[in-house]
Amino acid sequence: MDFEKKYFEKYREQKLRTNFFNSLIRKLIKKSGRILDIGCAYGFYLKYLENDYETYGIDISLHAVEKAKQICKHSKIAVMSAERLEFKNNFFDLILCLDILEHLINPRKCLDDCKKILKDNGFLIVGVPNTKSILKKLKGTEWFAYRDKTHISIFDKEKWEELFKEHNFEILKCFSEGFWDIPYVKFLKSLQKVFLIPGVIQYKLKRILIPPIGENLIYILRCKK
Repeated sequence: MDFEKKYFEKYREQKLRTNFFNSLIRKLIKKSGRILDIGCAYGFYLKYLENDYETYGIDISLHAVEKAKQICKHSKIAVMSAERLEFKNNFFDLILCLDILEHLINPRKCLDDCKKILKDNGFLIVGVPNTKSILKKLKGTEWFAYRDKTHISIFDKEKWEELFKEHNFEILKCFSEGFWDIPYVKFLKSLQKVFLIPGVIQYKLKRILIPPIGENLIYILRCKK
């Protein structure tokens, strides 16, 4: 699969989302901890964390890594596969893995490696498409997770949770990011921005408010060894 420059043509920083997850990270681990962003793309999360934490980022895309190195001056960033994480065991306090597992042929291998390189009681934050999103039926085959042909591992909530438990990850929280795959129907497109409101409120308040009914499932997991 080609994850180089063309793949990132429409990629932009979503500052509300970035701020939300950075706030979440700061609540989970103390300053100076080690953080890894898997699939860091242009490093938008790392640039807000690198002054307070020891930050690392990996991406399979050379183009993305070169961009991230320009943006993040104090993070260690490298080209690396999410299915072969080459770090020391028990090294990280927290791993961020948003919008990545669905792209992998073998997400189980990524979870295997995360388990090894996380410290005992370290945290893994995962974001994956939610096949039980209550508005998915309105989109059908045009739902966002189906439109992206690089999404090759789309599992239901039960399957993801089975994989997490198989790797001895304790599920601390499961929530969603709201409804952002607008428009959901072909008419009254402008009015459908109302669907964005729950997610925007959650982001701005920096509090977990939305149950697992939206487009993406977000898991906060704790590594138990």
